[in-house]
Amino acid sequence: MIVLAIASFLAGLGLFFYGLRILTDYLKILTNKKVKKLIIRFTKTAVQGIFLGGILITITQSLSALVFTLIGMTQAKAIEVKQALPIIIGGNIFGGIIIFLISFDIKVVILLIIGISAILFTSFNSKKYTNYFGLIFGLALLFFGLFTMQSGVSPLIEMPWMQEALINSHGKYFVVFIIAALISLIIHSSMATIIIGLALTNSGLINFADAMMVVYGANVGSSVLTFFLSAKVTGKSKQIAMFQGYYNFIGAMVVIPLFIVEVVGGIPLVGALVQSISANLGIQLALLYTIFNIIPGLLLAGMLPFICRLLSQFWPENLEEKLATPKFIYNMITDDTESALHLLLLEQVGLINLISATFVLLRQEEGYLKMASYHEGYQSLNTTISETISEISASKRLNFEQYEALNQSITIQAKLNALFENMVALSNNYRILKKAGHGEQFISSSLEGLDIILMTLKDVVHFKDKEDVGLLNVMTSEAGHGIKKLRQAYLSNEKKLDAEEKMNLLETMNRCERIIASMGDVGREFVKTSLN
Repeated sequence: MIVLAIASFLAGLGLFFYGLRILTDYLKILTNKKVKKLIIRFTKTAVQGIFLGGILITITQSLSALVFTLIGMTQAKAIEVKQALPIIIGGNIFGGIIIFLISFDIKVVILLIIGISAILFTSFNSKKYTNYFGLIFGLALLFFGLFTMQSGVSPLIEMPWMQEALINSHGKYFVVFIIAALISLIIHSSMATIIIGLALTNSGLINFADAMMVVYGANVGSSVLTFFLSAKVTGKSKQIAMFQGYYNFIGAMVVIPLFIVEVVGGIPLVGALVQSISANLGIQLALLYTIFNIIPGLLLAGMLPFICRLLSQFWPENLEEKLATPKFIYNMITDDTESALHLLLLEQVGLINLISATFVLLRQEEGYLKMASYHEGYQSLNTTISETISEISASKRLNFEQYEALNQSITIQAKLNALFENMVALSNNYRILKKAGHGEQFISSSLEGLDIILMTLKDVVHFKDKEDVGLLNVMTSEAGHGIKKLRQAYLSNEKKLDAEEKMNLLETMNRCERIIASMGDVGREFVKTSLN
């Protein structure tokens, strides 16, 4: 039993994180400015976000799934933290609805969605459809992971020793609270824990005061679960997870003192209120759950801007998020086409700086460890730039000169992408050479040569000095000194190497040559622009 529970837990945890990864990847592909604007429209105010959270929690029936779906959307740049927080408040407040609807089991629906989406995902060749099916599959897999963790360890709750622990804790309210929190953490469902409390109360094994502590403990346990599941996330995603995690602690800090005053002091408060509203125990527990979550919701809803700043101080945006943040173009492009084109070009100049920062990693011993983050940030920024280009091109106000300028930006973006992708790939080429213990001289020589050309490219982009332009053309031409120097470095090494080593070195040299050619292309394209 124990071994099966552990295995089920690990399998579910793995499926959960894999589902989150798939969900995030396809959200990134499918999220464009139209989708972002739609989300902004439905989360324009905190009240709208709260009601949207109520709808989503009714559909998902899981706060964990809701929180990590929002995390996936944040990682895909589809939603900002300030938009996600009201949704979380709404999910918590309206979560009590689930207790009324607990008879509905969506596990079968999730299994059907996994099967159908996987079949359709592998059956269609069109990316338009496979992206949507991949998104659905990832979301369903995230749910299935949660269910697998829950179903695997749920039998532990039915074991006599666990039931006996709850019964023996009758009247020991702090113990009931701790046990309920542990159960909620183990089975990954505060709702299921409350239902267990409901069953024990109906059977007379615990009293109503105990049931109140079951509700409170279950909520706190779900926060501990959020802390655990969010251990791998950073930046803005961490901010969302921590908001949910501390949300229930705030509620507990308010309702538990009220509980003590009511039970010990005999002053009718929350318990008396819900009992006066309904004689039905299920409704009473649902109301307790709602009150528990309304309190922090009301406290936090009015200070969300401050909360956002506080979260960003404790859990600042990560490297990928910093790199992916545009400096000049934003969600709403200016109505002035000339200004829009100028801002777009400035953003592309910024990409040169990002490429330069990526090049620095090639010199660092452990620089390859950061390369994935730089690549992720660049790709996100590239997506934003591409969306901006599409938005400008859709304008009916463009004249011939503006169309030419836009076409120039499209060309520059393609050249920049080729340059960056080759630079990222070069990092892996260098790792292979270093691991094999050869090519050190080539790496050193190529880095020096590439560094000089890159510095010249930056000067050309920023200043367009004729001497710099001429120098860049010489260094990046087929017969130029840059490529010639690389070939000399290659020839000085290749006689000492076996066939496989020669192939690795040759591939690295070819990569360097492509980077040099790309830097020349980028520089020449920027010279054609009107940017000063």
